[in-house]
Amino acid sequence: MTERPIHLVGGVPLEAQDVFELAGASFGPLAKRLPDGEKRRGWLRPQAPIIGRAAGMIPGGIAHYLHMTNQRYRPAPGQDLNAIDFGPLGYCAAARESYALFAAARAAGKIAPGTRFQISLPTAFGVMGHCIDLDAVREVWPVYERQLFAEINAIAREIPPHDLAVQWDIAVEITQSLDNPSGSMREFGEGELAAAVARALDCLPDTVEGGIHLCYGDAGEDKHYVNPRDMAAMVAFHNAIAARAQHKLAWVHMPVPKEREDEAYFAPLAGLRLRPETELMLGLVHRRDGIEGARRKVAAARRFAPAFGVGTECGMGRYFAPETIPDVFALHRQIAALA
Repeated sequence: MTERPIHLVGGVPLEAQDVFELAGASFGPLAKRLPDGEKRRGWLRPQAPIIGRAAGMIPGGIAHYLHMTNQRYRPAPGQDLNAIDFGPLGYCAAARESYALFAAARAAGKIAPGTRFQISLPTAFGVMGHCIDLDAVREVWPVYERQLFAEINAIAREIPPHDLAVQWDIAVEITQSLDNPSGSMREFGEGELAAAVARALDCLPDTVEGGIHLCYGDAGEDKHYVNPRDMAAMVAFHNAIAARAQHKLAWVHMPVPKEREDEAYFAPLAGLRLRPETELMLGLVHRRDGIEGARRKVAAARRFAPAFGVGTECGMGRYFAPETIPDVFALHRQIAALA
């Protein structure tokens, strides 16, 4: 049988060069894109001090999450929003450094030809949910979004677009708005948020691959910030995004909790409206579940989506020890071979 494609969500707790070399050796052409591990740029948290340093922004409230506390910010009273300049966000500098290592590893034959360099980024809305007082989100969101899109396009000017893949990590949209009755941002609906993700995809140059990771947050290995009841919210949100985005959508990644191997969880996939170019990636690789747990999940998923690739539920950076990664990569390969 042909092996399933492998998708690395991001957040591998290794240095970029080690990620490229180990993943290249482990997966070959099964992984069409390789991330750098995110160690050089982080995810949401590094954006808070960048936003806080911008002229015209002042400290707001304090946000408390399961495993973090962070300072929020807001515009100063009377501030001209169009005058706020967040400056470099750190993504371009990190991508430049990591891509040099990626290109060297590929030139040395350690990465399969045609593999793309993947960067995984939070959406502008995700950064707002983490860094901005909630009553100021609508003011700051378009200002930050313009800066983020400009930085992404700066990356595409430095890295050959045909070598680049951008994954938009969609977490706050899910955990605070769309699939959490107690979420703090329920006023933002599916249509508004889908339009924002479509803008994020459409900001990419044509030859840059774009994909989405629908995330329920990581609160520990095999744990979520919010547990999905089933895949219905993810399917509906994907369909809304795909209906709006003009840019090609190369992949959509959806998590599968370790304990969910029942058909009821996967049944909403029957309503997934994938574009011809879009690959479905299911996050059913669990270190503590092993090959047998994955086998049951694959069997249940195949009832509703015969074709899909495999990956972990979320990034591996915060809760996977570096020494476990070779075994986790080997497990990806085993699961990719399941019928």
